Amino acid sequence: MDYDAWKETIMCYCAADSFEPETLKSRLQTDLAWGGEFRLAFDAALAAGQNEVLEWIGELNFQFDSEQQVSDWLRSVYDFLFSQGAAPSAPGQG
Repeated sequence: MDYDAWKETIMCYCAADSFEPETLKSRLQTDLAWGGEFRLAFDAALAAGQNEVLEWIGELNFQFDSEQQVSDWLRSVYDFLFSQGAAPSAPGQG
């Protein structure tokens, strides 16, 4: 999975108007091949830093107060999807 496909998936399941991380997690667990590709792309996006993410993160229609808040939020989404993290909240929602 390339970066654009990963971004499109994040936009689909984690934007303000379609915030459904539980549905994404279920899909990742159901389609293991796709889920593995998505995880590798997410790993690469996190490792690459935030510059590219910061270019489009506003399209999610959330208000982030800082780059650190963006990073923390992405990490919480990752932890929820791939480990035992709590379900992420929409930024500004708790």
